[in-house]
Amino acid sequence: MIKKYLQEPLLHFLVLGGLIFLFYAYVNDGFTEEDKNVVISQAKQDQLTYIWQKKHMQKPTKIEFQELLDVEVYNEIMSREAVKLGLDKEDGIIRRRLVQKMTFVSSNFSALVNPTDAQLKKYLQEHKEKFMSPVRISFALQNNVMLNRENKAMSKWDVSRMYGKAFANKVFTLPTGVWSKDMMSAYGKVDVYVNEIITASALPYVQIKPTLKAAWQREEKERMDKKFYETLKSDYSIEIKK
Repeated sequence: MIKKYLQEPLLHFLVLGGLIFLFYAYVNDGFTEEDKNVVISQAKQDQLTYIWQKKHMQKPTKIEFQELLDVEVYNEIMSREAVKLGLDKEDGIIRRRLVQKMTFVSSNFSALVNPTDAQLKKYLQEHKEKFMSPVRISFALQNNVMLNRENKAMSKWDVSRMYGKAFANKVFTLPTGVWSKDMMSAYGKVDVYVNEIITASALPYVQIKPTLKAAWQREEKERMDKKFYETLKSDYSIEIKK
């Protein structure tokens, strides 16, 4: 008789259900009642409406909006329960997503920083070589009717774009005031007469301020991101097992 009951599927189901209940009670130990409160803020509701409107080009109806709220509540409850069961552990995709979110939090700190003119000018003094006008060259070409005879105040990038990278690298090394014969360009051989090489020079502060500000903020972001991470890291004990 006992053997017969042990073979009953219903008994197996009840036993399995009881074990799941005990396990669930165990992993939920330590969670407060606050974890059972799901609050969908007005900001979140506005966000749901905005996303829907961007996708469908119109505001959701009352029924559609209620469905959005139902999905949001469902996702919130299921994600919390998954965390309670430890399903977020050892999941590479979730781990990368969480790292991205923490990086985003760190980036928001540095995004709020707006440099003063004094800070930018100090930064310019420390990195002035990065904000100089490029070296430019003026030269004439001969023996190729397809090409411009006169080329004035061109940067190396300009020359490279028009005549090829190898030609650009070579032409900036040529002497001025003489013809250099049979120089190979992207269009074949040409004779080159270098009129002038214009050295790099400092650009006006007002002209480069936007670029200067972007560079300063980029470096400041990197510095603050590193500081943010180091602060977090200081609370951890790191052990690399071999």
